[in-house]
Amino acid sequence: MEERTAIVHPAVRRFAFFLPFLVACVSYGRTHFVGNERPPLTDAAGVEIHRSANLPPGYTVVGVVTTTCETYDGASGLFERPCTEESLLEEAKGKAASVGGSLLVEPTCESDVMERSIERLKGGGAKGHLRLRLRCRATVVRPESGALPPPKTIATSEARVRGPGQGGEQVSIANIPVTLGYSAAPDAPRLGARSVEAVVEFATAPDGSVPVGSVSSECEAACSSAVARRGLKQAAANVGAYAVTSVNCEPLGERWRCEGEAFSDRR
Repeated sequence: MEERTAIVHPAVRRFAFFLPFLVACVSYGRTHFVGNERPPLTDAAGVEIHRSANLPPGYTVVGVVTTTCETYDGASGLFERPCTEESLLEEAKGKAASVGGSLLVEPTCESDVMERSIERLKGGGAKGHLRLRLRCRATVVRPESGALPPPKTIATSEARVRGPGQGGEQVSIANIPVTLGYSAAPDAPRLGARSVEAVVEFATAPDGSVPVGSVSSECEAACSSAVARRGLKQAAANVGAYAVTSVNCEPLGERWRCEGEAFSDRR
């Protein structure tokens, strides 16, 4: 039998070398699930969020869903889906529904600074750039019986604990009303609002940071600590801060309240 040798162009050979990596990139998505899939019980709109770390009685764990996205200077890209906790949780609901879940238990979201750089501008100025990775994770559960329970209304306590900025702005986070508070620091700079995605939580204030003031957030209905933390970052973003430190979150029954100190990178 005649043996033939194929001649491969160097450009094709280089492409073949990178092909496994290209396939890996294509197959990598924003949403990942680890667990045992079960028959679907509901659609994404029917998946609810359980505002407690405790597994509800009569439910069993299906698995864990993780959603991830990145932003650059607060933007997620021209053709990308929004990169926010709300959008990631909506995607998590869709995945939970497809694998047979009906509840997301105590979802938690956190952001990591992937890159921080300074761009030198003409005329001697400078512009900071920030690339962040946002990740949300939740346990997917479903009723052991395999049937959805009848819907119930969650009673909301009328008790309120106010802190800095009593009677502040109220926003909606994951369809939950959250009251934001702010108390300005002495000689605090007056800054324009920035994207909440640009706000990072630190243990201590980065060198050179400028104190902006105390910020707080409080859920006005049953919520998870992740919602209150998101509200705290929103309060900081509203006053132009890029960092929150000394964060303290405490449960108020089924609700959560967070407090912290906000700092800016400019005056």
